[in-house]
Amino acid sequence: MLFSLSALADAAEDINQWTPSDDDLRILEMRVEQYRLEDLLATYQRKDMLLIPMGLLAEILDLAVDVNPGAGTAEGFMFREDNTIFLDTTRNEITVRGKTQAYNSNLVYVLDDDIYIDANLISKWFDIRINADLFSATIKITSDNPFPFIVKMQREERITKTRARLDQEQPYYPHHYEPYDLWNVPFFDQTLETTRRQGDGDSSNTFRSTTFATADLLHMSSSLYLFLADDDELNDVRFTLGKKDPESELLGFARATEYALGSIMEPRLKNLTIPGDQQAGALLSNFTLGRQDEYSRQRFRGNLLPGWEVELYQNDRLIGYQSEAVDGQYDFQDIPLLFGRNYFRLVFYGPQGQVREQEEFFEVGQSLTRKGEHFYRVLASDNERGGNRVTAQYDVGLNDRVSASFIGASIPLDVDTTTVEQHNYLQAGLRGFWESFFVTFDVIDDIDGGEALDFELQTGFNNTSISLNHTILNHFFSEEFKLTQQEFKDRTKFRIDTSIPPSIIPRIPFSLELIMSDFESGNDRNELNNLISLQTYGLSLSNLLSYVQNSDIQNVFTGTFGVSSNFKGYGLRGTINYEFKPESDVTTVDLTLRPPLYNNYQFTYGLNHSLRADLTQASASVSKSVGSFNLSAGLRYNTDSILSLDARFSVGLGREPRENTWVPHALAIAGRGSVSARVFLDNNEDGLFNEGDEPIENVGFTVNNGYQQVRTDASGIAFMTGLLEYRPVNLAIAISTLEDPLWSPALPGMRIIPRPGQAMQLDFPVFTSGEIDGTVYLTRNGKTVPAGQVQLEVVDENGRVVKTSITEYDGFYVISKIPLGKYRIRVSRQQIEKLNLSASTEPEFEITADNQFESGIDFTLIKIAQ
Repeated sequence: MLFSLSALADAAEDINQWTPSDDDLRILEMRVEQYRLEDLLATYQRKDMLLIPMGLLAEILDLAVDVNPGAGTAEGFMFREDNTIFLDTTRNEITVRGKTQAYNSNLVYVLDDDIYIDANLISKWFDIRINADLFSATIKITSDNPFPFIVKMQREERITKTRARLDQEQPYYPHHYEPYDLWNVPFFDQTLETTRRQGDGDSSNTFRSTTFATADLLHMSSSLYLFLADDDELNDVRFTLGKKDPESELLGFARATEYALGSIMEPRLKNLTIPGDQQAGALLSNFTLGRQDEYSRQRFRGNLLPGWEVELYQNDRLIGYQSEAVDGQYDFQDIPLLFGRNYFRLVFYGPQGQVREQEEFFEVGQSLTRKGEHFYRVLASDNERGGNRVTAQYDVGLNDRVSASFIGASIPLDVDTTTVEQHNYLQAGLRGFWESFFVTFDVIDDIDGGEALDFELQTGFNNTSISLNHTILNHFFSEEFKLTQQEFKDRTKFRIDTSIPPSIIPRIPFSLELIMSDFESGNDRNELNNLISLQTYGLSLSNLLSYVQNSDIQNVFTGTFGVSSNFKGYGLRGTINYEFKPESDVTTVDLTLRPPLYNNYQFTYGLNHSLRADLTQASASVSKSVGSFNLSAGLRYNTDSILSLDARFSVGLGREPRENTWVPHALAIAGRGSVSARVFLDNNEDGLFNEGDEPIENVGFTVNNGYQQVRTDASGIAFMTGLLEYRPVNLAIAISTLEDPLWSPALPGMRIIPRPGQAMQLDFPVFTSGEIDGTVYLTRNGKTVPAGQVQLEVVDENGRVVKTSITEYDGFYVISKIPLGKYRIRVSRQQIEKLNLSASTEPEFEITADNQFESGIDFTLIKIAQ
């Protein structure tokens, strides 16, 4: 404590004398909830503090707080009018909701333009959560209260949808559909690995090849996963053929969203099935693509190439990490959804230092089937241990708050290591909202055995989510309640998720889960799990405790402490596994360090120690992205004197369809969508690229309003990869990248649905346009003067208004981007009638490719005497 007080005293002396410099300035990109803002936040870093401008932050977040740097005060309210705040820096006091308290003056700094406050302190005052990552130059702000600008946006979205239903004219992007080919050249993700192991007087070599390919085949989408090794037991081949359509227009009257043949993944059926490896079979479904797997659970899975790692965050809390792909995929199973909104973030770390993020949003009951809607899914596959698997699910919306679900399933259950027993099930259930509760109730009957009842309830208040699940079983067995284990009598799960509000330390989320199981034998089993986490200054800390009490075997009490950080280019990850029962000991320690890139080289160092095995392993690797592929090498050495040398090569390959050239990529691209976009100056304005049209180079694009780095080449072609598959994407020319200000895209953009293995070929014609200027005068009582605020209209030969403008105070006007053609300019009819005016003339003009400017188009308005 003495050291801390001394440090604070030193900090106070420094800060009072400190004048911010450009070296202290940190310009951060702002992210508020799920929105990425155009606003940049100028902050200052002082030692371990991040000073945030209170006034600018309130302005961006649309909070009613008025900051006066000259007086050193701030006052207003946050979110609600009764949530008042008054800051007086001259007295070092803050009054929040009528309660006055002193604050540490070292955390507040008054500058000429604003009052700068430590991020942790402003989080407490504003009742928000601030997470700054100085390495990626981003600051993320979240809150349990709705931000005013988000409420406004959501209100405007509802208004927009209402207007659309009323058939009012709204801007839209025309939809482009890319038909399936009989076949095309595949996209590839290829990885080659080799390892040499030497020690104990013996040596061995291992070679592994992973290939993932996608393409159109037989007018469907196809994918092939192939794993080869010099050990035949590791070989794996998976092939899938089918289609997906988020607009539910497959197979005519079936209105399916998906069908597939080959290797398919089976979704989990609560209390019945546990998804395993992909198996050969068939699938037909009209469930919405991307819809959460269950009403209160979600599974995250996807391709994970060798050398990549993935972290899973829920509401900015680290809840999962995987570094080793199983069958080429990451898989986070049975992730519980909390009552309310769930924000998930998958963060991928590549062997060359790449960082990719993927965001998902789910809510408990989000997949509740709406009134009048019907969804089905039918799946049949082989079982690797024998028998067949068939499941059918049907959901129907009964009203706005209740839906029903029906399931039929035939599943082989393992009796022992060599024998299976087929079981057939029928299930019926209800899901719905009652008051502030979400409730599910299911009845399951095993035609060949017993039955089960399952009840689940979830609710939430403030920042707390509570769930209760109770299952009663009567000689009931399934993949979840196994024949090979003790027979369950009942099981109860209780879970609470909440957080410790921010104070001198940031917000601390934690969860507590209790699972109580009773068995027909009279035994019982109770499991208590606790996860607590903390995120501050780019550091993620978590600790998981698990206590298992068994009436028939020894109790177990274990824990896992994890740390993850990406700060100033240094990536640190550490895990400590320990136990209290049956023995008190630390079992394993694992550390990984990734320093910043050095001349495009990424070094990684690791240290792992197992206290039980008394074995320590050190590792080091280096990787570099050479041109358009990845290459890495590393070594591992342990205290058993075993040395391993590793090498890895990976590349993503896609074929640009117009120029028929292979385009290599450092990142995996086969599982995502691609577009070949051509931009050209359409001189004859027919919308087609033909003789006389000119390709336009160095044009950029926006994808869902976000800018792409790819620009068009000398042929006017931009090859874009990595687009999200089977999701609507709005693609448009970035207007600011057109070199001629009089060029205009013929279309505002295109709406597409990319799919893996196919590069969509899109044309973006650009029309040249013209510009006119002039002055409007008004004659009244014999005097002629310039006329300001006159509403002008440019009218084409068909009488259609193509452009409008308003004159300046001196009567001058400029109208740009007028398409080629013949026009006349006039004053708005409404303004003519309202002000009782007449025009001396309606000047005519023509815009051509050779004559794009018409200047001095003047005319006079005459005030008609009453």
